[in-house]
Amino acid sequence: MRYILKNVLSFIKNDIVIFILIILTVFSSAISLYFSQGLYYNYRKVNENETKGIYSFTINFNDSDERYVTKKMLVDCLLSIPQKSLDGIDFGMLITPTEIDYERMKHSGGGYLAYARFMISDGQVKNPEKFEKIFSNRLISGRWFTDEDFEKKTKAVIIGKNFKITFPDVPIKDNKLSYMGTEYDIIGTGDISWSLYITLESLDDDKRMGVKTSYTDEITGEEIPYTEGIELMFYDKNTENFEEQALTRQQYDDIKKAFDIHLGDLAVFPNLEIKDNENRSLNNTIIIISILIALLSAFNFAILYKSILVKRQKTLAVFRLCGMTRLKAILQYLFESLIISIPVFFLALLIYIKVLMPIFIKRFEYIQGAYSAKIYVLIFTLYFAVSVIILLVMFLTTIPRKAVIKRCL
Repeated sequence: MRYILKNVLSFIKNDIVIFILIILTVFSSAISLYFSQGLYYNYRKVNENETKGIYSFTINFNDSDERYVTKKMLVDCLLSIPQKSLDGIDFGMLITPTEIDYERMKHSGGGYLAYARFMISDGQVKNPEKFEKIFSNRLISGRWFTDEDFEKKTKAVIIGKNFKITFPDVPIKDNKLSYMGTEYDIIGTGDISWSLYITLESLDDDKRMGVKTSYTDEITGEEIPYTEGIELMFYDKNTENFEEQALTRQQYDDIKKAFDIHLGDLAVFPNLEIKDNENRSLNNTIIIISILIALLSAFNFAILYKSILVKRQKTLAVFRLCGMTRLKAILQYLFESLIISIPVFFLALLIYIKVLMPIFIKRFEYIQGAYSAKIYVLIFTLYFAVSVIILLVMFLTTIPRKAVIKRCL
């Protein structure tokens, strides 16, 4: 280590111009890497604020008593969607009991409706992670559905806190409730919007999906009947609180393709103006640019440092003849390079945070939110890894395998 430091001091003293060029190369690269990350983040935030994202939408059904969507048809359709597009989606559906007709539901404010919430993962209908976390705070008694309830298609139900008051004629015996001619075990009571919560998997495969309802035409005032289908809700599963995440063009295309193939004209898609997923492609571009900056910096560093190695050929040849191995020589010069570049990189980071950041914030209002300890470490790791690889390649091609005697003469 002492000899390495001695070499660095000698380098500064005897080759000050090249030393300054190396310092400027590392410094400018560090600033460029951190600024490119901040610039991308600022662009993304501005773009999000200017463009209204779509965080949920409903696919209705164009059905009739002779032709309609069954549970099996719907599940097969959802399972055909690529898993990448299913990540971060919760599905929700209202279920109508067969014994309740359209008029009763229409005039009773929804009537005896059940709600099923689920997600699709690994080729199965599963317990929705987001909804379970939210609903756990709204349980008054009992429990939420378990993964086992979904796997075993358990006939279980959670009732609303006012269910017995709203529907006093519905018989409940031994904590069991008759629903669609089947007994359901009441596993909990909650402060919920709908009368009942059930699992989709508890329904028979031939169960008709969708709820008949209507809307009023704003121009004619006419009641237009339609069948409300399945709602899709989008969120970021990687965030602690399952924050909403806008629907992407790829997700929409994959979902629509699956419904077109499996349900055809039975599925009615809303007209959506979907922002193309520019952020993902832009993010990839920023990553590529960052890698190129690191590569160029490492190449410049290597070229400048190689000129120093050329001047040290005689000294290196003597050391090699005295027993220094090629590996030891490579490691010595590598550590020498890193002793110069790493402090400069961190100095650049400090100047960026303390001096340049306040200036950039005036022009890019969201740029400060781009940085965290994790981001700082990732950018440094990128630069460090690329630099080490390029320098090693340069040392391997510059330092000979064997000591060359004529270089000592």
